[in-house]
Amino acid sequence: AERYKGHARIIDALPAIARQALDVTYLVGGAGDDLPALAAQAVARGVRDRVIFAGAVPADELADHYALADVFAMPSTGEGFGIVFLEAAMMGLPLVGGAVDGSADALADGQIGRLVDPLHEPQLVAALLEALAGRQQRDAAAVHRFAFVNFARHVDLLLGDLLDARTPAAVP
Repeated sequence: AERYKGHARIIDALPAIARQALDVTYLVGGAGDDLPALAAQAVARGVRDRVIFAGAVPADELADHYALADVFAMPSTGEGFGIVFLEAAMMGLPLVGGAVDGSADALADGQIGRLVDPLHEPQLVAALLEALAGRQQRDAAAVHRFAFVNFARHVDLLLGDLLDARTPAAVP
């Protein structure tokens, strides 16, 4: 049900990444129904020893899993917003996401992380290698646009605009 997230695309990209970043491992969190197919795909691509399927990760262990990572990637084609990008950004990780869905909003249109065409494997490989090498540039201040106080202020402004638009103008 969550194939759109792009796990299969990263597994397909792993052989090219491994040729340049020799000590790379892909950690997949979650307990989706596609895990057997993803494991078979990793075997077929010759990277099964580089993929760890962690299963469902309890909320109180998320920070520990992010701390294991050097980069967070979800080259999605159907993500609504991608709150996981914000979690990973707050942990200081470089980010790679798909440019064709709500991930662009979570990545502040590329200010917080690298947006790629998730269906273009060479672009995905390049972005992941760039992030792994520590060459990804991002506007650190852009992450704070999603801090609760800033987000609440933005929602208040939007609601105020909406209410103003619905209030009929006074008749002189």
